[in-house]
Parts: sequence; structure tokens; C-alpha cells
Amino acid sequence: MNPVEEWRLFVAISLPDEVGRAVAPIIDELRRTKADVKWVQPENLHLTLKFLGEVPVGKAERIAEALRAVPEREPFRLALRGIDAFPSPASPRVVWIGLADGVPDFISLAHDVDGALVKLGFLREKKPVSPHLTLGRVRSPMNGEALRAAIGRLTAVEAGGFLAGEARLYRSELRPSGPVYSVVANLPFRRLEP
Repeated sequence: MNPVEEWRLFVAISLPDEVGRAVAPIIDELRRTKADVKWVQPENLHLTLKFLGEVPVGKAERIAEALRAVPEREPFRLALRGIDAFPSPASPRVVWIGLADGVPDFISLAHDVDGALVKLGFLREKKPVSPHLTLGRVRSPMNGEALRAAIGRLTAVEAGGFLAGEARLYRSELRPSGPVYSVVANLPFRRLEP
């Protein structure tokens, strides 16, 4: 019996190129700390609404259909501001930039996405939604003091904003050179009239 092929899937809002270009120098400044962090490539930056994990390929279209049933909404503005870290800036494991605008809309969409996928057997998220754009994941404490200092300097940094008009269902392929993302389905917030 052949094993079932699986895809690693997540639902996210992607960044326009100009916002990605505004975030890149911020990552470069953090990178100059020489901390041991796996930084996200600018082309892979996204705001995750829900991570689904490994899913049988045959289920992907059903997931897309469920997501297309999420209540329509007006496009909403998102703006990025302020470097922070999980679990805390004093002990960073994930470095991220937060949202300055659009937080209620983002949280509402994340809840709707979560609810739509519960019907397909995915577990409802237990943690509150924490809107953020992951910039990097700390691999070791090397140069941690420099990283913490940089995070402290960048707590008010701004990286621009954009009008979010759709979410996407992505496939993530983990490769030695880093993850490669591909779009499985586009999920516009407002349907176009036929």
C-alpha cells in the first residue's frame, strides 16, 4: 500500500512587495547583531491565520472550499510596527514585528478561518490570536545580548501598511535551503460578481 502523500499547509495573508521591501532593512539591522537566528527570507514573509500541518493532498480542495465559505468582508488596512519577541524580549525565541492597524479585523478573520476548518476535523485554536509577522527563529543564545539590545532599539520601528484583500492557502515545502511556499488557493474577501 502506497503511503498517502501529504502537504504542509497554512492559511495566511501575504505582504505586498513594497511592504516586504520595507521589512527587509529591519531584518538586516537585526542580522547585524550576528545572533544565531534563522531569518525569514523577504519573499516568504506572511501573516499566519492558521497553521494546518501535514494534510493529505486529497483534502486540500475541501479545505479551500471551506475557506471560501468564510463570511465575506471588506478589505481592511494592516500596518506593521514594533519589534518584539516570544516568549519575551528578554528571552527571545521568535523575533517578530507587530500590527499597529487592523488588529480587530485580523483577529475576526482568524476566528472565522478557525471555525470553518473545525468542520473538517481541525482542532480549534486554544490560544488567543496574537497577530504578528515572524522575522526569525533563534537557534542558540549566541550574541543574545546584542539581539536583545536591537529588539529594544526597534520597539517603535514602522514598516508601512497595506490593504489586505485576500487570504491564501499555502503549501510549505521544507528544503535544506529553507522553506518554499506555493499558493494552493486564493481566498478573496469579497467575491467578484460573475
